[in-house]
Amino acid sequence: MVDEAVGYFIALERACQAQLLVEAAAANGIPKTFVGEEEAAFTKKNAGTPAVLFAQFQPEYDMIVKETGGEFLSK
Repeated sequence: MVDEAVGYFIALERACQAQLLVEAAAANGIPKTFVGEEEAAFTKKNAGTPAVLFAQFQPEYDMIVKETGGEFLSK
């Protein structure tokens, strides 16, 4: 469950970063391209499941454990 929440948080952060880049490009004259409802629904259906979010977060978690030697786990 925590994996899923962290996965959503990471996805939201990346979406915000992408939106800021789009806004900066649009401010310089590059037209925005919008994702359609059907495409957005397809992406959510296939990428927004607990299993997918777990799989996306697990490598990052493993890296944190490795880099910290698991120190945060004992607290």
